[in-house]
Amino acid sequence: MKEKLITVQEKLIYFLLFFSPIIDLINGICFYKLNIKFKVSPGQVIRAVLLLILLYLYLIYKKRNKFILIFVISMFLIQESIFFANGNANLVKDTLFISKIWFNLILIIFLKQYISENKISLNKICECIINAATFIGSVILITKLFKIGVGSYGSIGCKGLFMGLNDITAILTMAMPFSLYKLIFCNNKLKNAINFIIIFTSLFVVGTKTGMIAAILFLVYYICLTIRVKRSKIKSIFFKRKNLIISFIVLILICVISIYLFKFYNETVLKRQLYFIKRLDLLSYILSARNKVAEVAFGFWNTKWYHYIIGVGFTQGSKYINTYFTGHGMIEMDLIDILYFYGIAILLLFTVIIAPTFIKVIKGLLKNTKVINKSFYISFFTGTIISFLGGHVLLSPLAGIYFSIIFASSYKLLLKE
Repeated sequence: MKEKLITVQEKLIYFLLFFSPIIDLINGICFYKLNIKFKVSPGQVIRAVLLLILLYLYLIYKKRNKFILIFVISMFLIQESIFFANGNANLVKDTLFISKIWFNLILIIFLKQYISENKISLNKICECIINAATFIGSVILITKLFKIGVGSYGSIGCKGLFMGLNDITAILTMAMPFSLYKLIFCNNKLKNAINFIIIFTSLFVVGTKTGMIAAILFLVYYICLTIRVKRSKIKSIFFKRKNLIISFIVLILICVISIYLFKFYNETVLKRQLYFIKRLDLLSYILSARNKVAEVAFGFWNTKWYHYIIGVGFTQGSKYINTYFTGHGMIEMDLIDILYFYGIAILLLFTVIIAPTFIKVIKGLLKNTKVINKSFYISFFTGTIISFLGGHVLLSPLAGIYFSIIFASSYKLLLKE
């Protein structure tokens, strides 16, 4: 039997899954430890090359793909022309910012087409996502242990040496369902247990409320899912001698880690959450005051009729937000940011592509489907919610890669059901 040849497209998928966190880590080391501040970072150069490769594969895969590309570039050029005439555009900054959106949009469309039409191992994709999240988690835990990591919020929490806080939170959170699936329902328990402990622990060390709440909810859900499995299957999974020993070791490790996390959480993260709970209303607390930023931003968005169609542009849009909220520059809610910066036209494009699959995934979660399918659906659902409420998914060249691959994989699974 001939061994399946791995295509260039498939190699690109695995490369992106493996190498993306390393790119962000290189940026973080240069910025935080070497104090090198690039006008264009190494990560941006690498991603520019990847964008060119992706563009080539995207354009040759289907002839109709060029029309979407022409549309998004045309909208950007129209926007730049209007705002440049008023002195409210910076071509370099604007291009660097929108290139993140182009990268993720093209990746979403291309992977949806390629993964759904070709034989590609979703189990291997699942493994790659877990390995990448374990790498991210390991960096966070090691840098925290040796006190060389960067705080998530000043001296509170730790995000390792990565640039993006919400980006790595999104990846770790989207990887959790796969990690739990592998731990509970697959072989190689010791390896899967180590991966799970690293990912789970790092979410608490990072200290974002999104990651911590999601980690607990996922754990409860998968325990309930396991209980629903037939008694005989539960016995075959858990009550073998080898699995009992591993389960006992995992339980001890979780207890030890929990004691440390409780102390760490109680002294730092909990204090921060209590501080904001006392000062914000419920909606503002849930959204980390992003609703307040959106309120100010859309006051400006509503001043011109053409802002509805083409947005306000990144240069003047971020400058306006910065006058009220120093250091922000973005609302940090992806779909709202797209609407604000690039208008209804680009928002509709994303919505038309993602929304139908999102609705079908919700229906899929209610069905009695395979656990691996559920894991992809949960991960995609979670990524979409994080993107809307917390941002840094669709507008992140790091988390956006994992979201795009999970989205395309979920779409493929839905086609089979």
